[in-house]
Amino acid sequence: MNYIKQVNAFNELLQLNPLHPNSQCLYHILMHINNKCNWISEFTVSNTLLMSYTGLTLSTLQRSRNNLIQKGFITYKKGSGNNAGTYKINLLYEFDQQIDQQYEQQVDQQSERQNDNKVTTLNKQKTKTKTETKTIKEKNKKETEFDQLINQNFSDEELKKTIYDFIKMRKAIKKPLTTRGLELMIKKLYSLTTNVEEQIEIVNNSIMNNWQGVFPIKQNTKKSNSKGSFDDFRELWEEAKLKDEQNGNNTDNNSFGW
Repeated sequence: MNYIKQVNAFNELLQLNPLHPNSQCLYHILMHINNKCNWISEFTVSNTLLMSYTGLTLSTLQRSRNNLIQKGFITYKKGSGNNAGTYKINLLYEFDQQIDQQYEQQVDQQSERQNDNKVTTLNKQKTKTKTETKTIKEKNKKETEFDQLINQNFSDEELKKTIYDFIKMRKAIKKPLTTRGLELMIKKLYSLTTNVEEQIEIVNNSIMNNWQGVFPIKQNTKKSNSKGSFDDFRELWEEAKLKDEQNGNNTDNNSFGW
């Protein structure tokens, strides 16, 4: 038995299997006695000698010994009659090597799981990056198509800005405009009017009302004024009277009481 390895293994096991100080004291005394016996497999020692070494009472010695037996540190055979009992110190550092192997296996398994998690995380990040890249490309493509449509159909800068404001409004109301939608909107706008100022007014009206499309501007119809119509008739009559007078016709008898 390797004394140092055995003691180190014993101290390591104490972290997982705490022992009463009396039991620890007894164990080290048994190790000391077995060392003096040149590490024979079994050795005999009396309770009196152990009590002298440890300073323990007989009852305390017996409890401490039973504790070591239960923990698997020693094996004990009671002597017959007045004969001393026989002790065997169980080898611990081989067991400690098993613990190390189990620990290494656990570390390896944990490392493998961590590596698997890293791979999974990297795959998720790659997928996320690809999705984001695809989204950005689609967005840039759509913006490019919007620019092309707007530049192809409009030359007035204010009208272009108004069209872009309309696109932003659609996005703000959670109804983003597609390329095809913009194409149809432009087509309808030109069907309503080709006048730039009227087109700007139509689009601004849709923006202010959060409309998804463009619609004709309602024209205010002026009501005819009866007095104005009568004044027009009077003006025409006076022009006719003056013309008659210039032609030498007498219109005194046709006078109206204005």
